[in-house]
Amino acid sequence: MKSMSLLFLKLGIVAFGGPAAHTAMLETEVVAKRNWLSADSFLELMSITNLIPGPNSSELVMAIGYRRYGIKGLFVAGISFLLPAMMMVIAITVSLSWFDFDLLTTIGVALTPVIAIIILKALFNLIKKQEMDVKGFTILVAALILKYFNVDEFLIIIVGAIIYIAWNQLGAKLYSVEPFSLGMLTLAFLKIGATLYGSGYVLLSYLETTFVHQLGWLTYPQIIQAFTIGELTPGPVFTTATSVGTMLGGIPGGILATLGIFAPSFLLMILIMPISHRLLANTWVKQALKGIAFASLGLMFYVALTLAYQSMGSLALIIVFVVSAIAILRFQVNTMYLILAMPILYSVLKMISL
Repeated sequence: MKSMSLLFLKLGIVAFGGPAAHTAMLETEVVAKRNWLSADSFLELMSITNLIPGPNSSELVMAIGYRRYGIKGLFVAGISFLLPAMMMVIAITVSLSWFDFDLLTTIGVALTPVIAIIILKALFNLIKKQEMDVKGFTILVAALILKYFNVDEFLIIIVGAIIYIAWNQLGAKLYSVEPFSLGMLTLAFLKIGATLYGSGYVLLSYLETTFVHQLGWLTYPQIIQAFTIGELTPGPVFTTATSVGTMLGGIPGGILATLGIFAPSFLLMILIMPISHRLLANTWVKQALKGIAFASLGLMFYVALTLAYQSMGSLALIIVFVVSAIAILRFQVNTMYLILAMPILYSVLKMISL
């Protein structure tokens, strides 16, 4: 239990880049390095977490914790992963008046190539271990194309499930300003956490609707500021909620907002994980999850390609991309060292005008 807690605490400190990058890091740590799960089991858990609302990478951490140590493991894993991010976001938001956002932006840009390589490596590891037949390849490519045309992620994974099942069967409001209160803040984030499917950019839309239009507590620039903090700090992007809560209600608001948005995920995972083996024993459910797994790989591939494309924006970023690729793919360098070193390399390259 201690080793698991330390692993997820570490990931909570260094896991930049959003759900796809977090999933890639988890695959490296729990499948490739520690052999806690097989590749198939890891993909099954990915599929389960993609079916329910909330932050997928955090739910995947909880699912891994449950597989290791039951309900207690679920809580220890989830809290270990979320706690560092929550504390960092509260600290940065409280310090907004003096914090250097240019530094945060530089770090985020410099880590883009590193994250792209991490995702690509994990993606190819997972694909190699899958039975990548015509069905799987078709779903992966379809997910990639649908995402390119900005189709919602939840619809994409449902399409993946339907295609896989069908293929197998054939082959065999009103807006008003409300006074602020911590209770209303918590309820607002409970609702978001219980109903949100998709990426952090979907969260941005939810926040604008709830806190700008419905409640009238924040302006859109303030929402963007909170989202920037959530995106450029390690851990789940959903800690944007922590920043919003801190802006509105100080440190108590930040803590309650975090509890609100993540509590539904803990509850859903507590309900689903004890029956996951029975769900997976059902042929139709298993086929649906297989389709979702291939669609999820397609979505990961899209994120990796997007980040790789963004890494071609300057000679400095291209150099960081190449160095990261060689370090990770050829020399198996620990990604934590690269996360610490690449912003420094990028800053040096910018200083010499590369």
